[in-house]
Amino acid sequence: DDADDESGGPLEVLRSWVCDCVRLCIGKQIDCTQPHLSTFSRDMILVLVSLPVTEPRYDQLASKAFDFLQRIAAEDSSFELLNSEGVLSDLCQSVIVPSLRFRDADEELFSESPDE
Repeated sequence: DDADDESGGPLEVLRSWVCDCVRLCIGKQIDCTQPHLSTFSRDMILVLVSLPVTEPRYDQLASKAFDFLQRIAAEDSSFELLNSEGVLSDLCQSVIVPSLRFRDADEELFSESPDE
């Protein structure tokens, strides 16, 4: 079913919630989570680069993982975790560039209401 392909299954939804919970914990308790940021960041990057991002069902998970990484990048003390060699280029090549494509659903939406 096309609707099932576009919405994440229970595993994708759970993984998205975990990303969101970790991001919220970092926002509230940065001092307590600081020792774990390296592990969280590494795992989040591995999740992102392993996702088949051309499949819409992973959109929410990718978005939550990027929200987490944005939160990490915003912290002066955590910035170095994302500043290592190749991390940004890997994310761009594996996630961002492949996500910049016109999906069939986008084409249908455009043909039905081009003003939007």
